[in-house]
Amino acid sequence: MSTDIQVIGLEALAWDEQLPGIRLKTAAARDGSTWNRVTYAPGAVRDDVWCEKGHHGFVLEGTMSYEYQ
Repeated sequence: MSTDIQVIGLEALAWDEQLPGIRLKTAAARDGSTWNRVTYAPGAVRDDVWCEKGHHGFVLEGTMSYEYQ
C-alpha cells in the first residue's frame, strides 16, 4: 500500500475569470488527473463547452443544478 500523498495547493493559485460570474483555479496532479476549484456567481451559466470525460465534484456552499440536452 502506497503512502505517497500529494498536497494540491489550489489556495496559492490565482483565479482565472472564464466567463462572467465563473472563475477557476486549475492544478495538475502527479497521477495525471486535473483538480479544479470553480466558483459560480448566482445565475451564472456555462453552456459553451461539453466534455465527455467523467467528473467528480463537491458543492461546498449553495446549490447547483445541471440541465442536459
